[in-house]
Amino acid sequence: MSFSLLLKVHPLIVIYYILFILFLQVFKNNFLLNKKRNQK
Repeated sequence: MSFSLLLKVHPLIVIYYILFILFLQVFKNNFLLNKKRNQK
């Protein structure tokens, strides 16, 4: 299944996918920051 076909079929899937990745990045960053804060 190609990416362009997926875009034609359901663009929302791609949007949710990108949002999910962004959310994971932020969650990871916050988790690491909290860990560092707790270590002090």
